[in-house]
Amino acid sequence: VSKGPLAPILAILAEAYLGQGRLAEAFEQAQQAVEKAQIEGEPFITGHAWRVFGNVLARMPDHIGAEACFAASLSLFTEIQEAGEQARTLRAWSRYTRQHGNVAQAASQWREAQAIFSRLGMTLELQRMAEEEATQSAEG
Repeated sequence: VSKGPLAPILAILAEAYLGQGRLAEAFEQAQQAVEKAQIEGEPFITGHAWRVFGNVLARMPDHIGAEACFAASLSLFTEIQEAGEQARTLRAWSRYTRQHGNVAQAASQWREAQAIFSRLGMTLELQRMAEEEATQSAEG
């Protein structure tokens, strides 16, 4: 019997399935994570669940709803003043936005995420972003 919130576990499972390319399982776990998080009522966990669901939907062929998930995540993290998580959501949303052709909006979201990470001294996150930019530049 679980003693703590179930939503974070489901979100982690969704991320693991997504990393393995198992989209159906990732979708199922992410959807359940959002549902459980909303029931459990913890804004931080709910914001994370929405971001994970957005990442999953972004990888689906029709990607319907991904943007709404990122927006819900960003809104919750903004409301509870979790700047680091806001930046993580902006970075994820930027990847999605760039992938679907809105380069200007993606660049704006990316820069905003970098600025937040920089202000917070989150050097590992900044390093990850720099590595991702270098990989993108190399790929063309």
